[in-house]
Amino acid sequence: MSQENDRSGPAFEVPDLDLEPAVSKRSPQPARKSGTSPGGPPAATDDELSSEDDFELVPLGQNEDFGESVTAGQGWVDRSMQVETPWPTGRTKTADQLSVDGVEVELVAGYGRPPQNAVLTPLYAYRVFTRQRQLRLQVSQLNQQLSRAEAERDGLLARLATSLRPVLEASDTFRRLLEPIREVERLRGDRSAALSEADAGYREQMAKFDQELARLRAVQTSAKSASAEKRGVRENAENEFRRADAKHKRAQIEMRGVLDLARKALGPAGGDIPPAQAKQLAELQAQAAALEPEVARTRAALTVASTAFDQAEGEVQRVQAELKKVERQKAGIGGSLEKQLSVRAAGVSEAEKQQRDALAEVARAVLASHGALEVPTPELETLTGQDARINALALRLETHLRALDSQDRGRVKLGVSIALGAVGLVVLAILLRAVL
Repeated sequence: MSQENDRSGPAFEVPDLDLEPAVSKRSPQPARKSGTSPGGPPAATDDELSSEDDFELVPLGQNEDFGESVTAGQGWVDRSMQVETPWPTGRTKTADQLSVDGVEVELVAGYGRPPQNAVLTPLYAYRVFTRQRQLRLQVSQLNQQLSRAEAERDGLLARLATSLRPVLEASDTFRRLLEPIREVERLRGDRSAALSEADAGYREQMAKFDQELARLRAVQTSAKSASAEKRGVRENAENEFRRADAKHKRAQIEMRGVLDLARKALGPAGGDIPPAQAKQLAELQAQAAALEPEVARTRAALTVASTAFDQAEGEVQRVQAELKKVERQKAGIGGSLEKQLSVRAAGVSEAEKQQRDALAEVARAVLASHGALEVPTPELETLTGQDARINALALRLETHLRALDSQDRGRVKLGVSIALGAVGLVVLAILLRAVL
């Protein structure tokens, strides 16, 4: 990054009555008017802007006809019109380098004129607090825009330094500037290798878990199929047993019915069962006896089928428990490995950023040499435009930061005091009325 400054405005909170002055984190200086456009080259005239065809820029001091180098100036020149444009710096102007217009600060603030009448100061204080909430949001948005623009410019600078690296390596003056880059590149290579190794280990471990889970799911499918088959066998055996047992119980019920009829026919005196009922009872007894082996057989078959089903269902439960255990192990180990990968990836990203920043600093040194090394014209043109854009954003940000602190603190403090006093009087009046 060209400049690592925290440009965030202070978070909104109701100020205390001391009203200490807000401090700009870009260290703003007193507002001053400027007659030039902020952060950019002098505006071109209408005549200069009238011709844009065959627009070609060359470093200042380059002899077009003979290709001889002369002492470099402070800019680069449009060869067709000989218009000098300042060299890009690749750096964001600091607060004291920005020409902040005091009138613009007042317009951005939008607080209005501080009232001379003390009665109106609470309204002024309310307007200040309300407007500051909006300004802080705008400051946050400008901070984000400026950070993105600076990151984009750093990328351009890094690419420029990379393209010029063979020339830099051959230069005694610039070769030493590449030493920090070599160290950062070594660090990035080590971290990238460690990340690749950790990622390979993670994938291998996850593959083992996936293989085991696939095996267990196949076993689970087979166990469920066997359990379903055993359930069907048990249900059939249970139906057969119920039918045989029902027949046997029906014969016994009919036998009790015949005996009841016989007892009623004999009366209290008792005696032998009548022949017809005796014959019917004998037939039913023979039928019940014939059904007993079937009942015993179906009961035994049901017991075997129930045992087999219970065992199959137990296997299903066991496989499911093992499956859940492996899934928990995979989630736990996978989460731990993912955290390690995240840390290593962050380290690689940090090293990449360090490399980009180091390359950007080398490119800034090249730009600061003002033509000691030849810089391609398209890159100069792009960086000049990017510098102008970034400095314009920095000017807007600084204007908003100063606008945050441009209120009349004495009037605000008085307004808050009057408002609090009025609230206190109202509360006191309510309490007195309640007591009296």
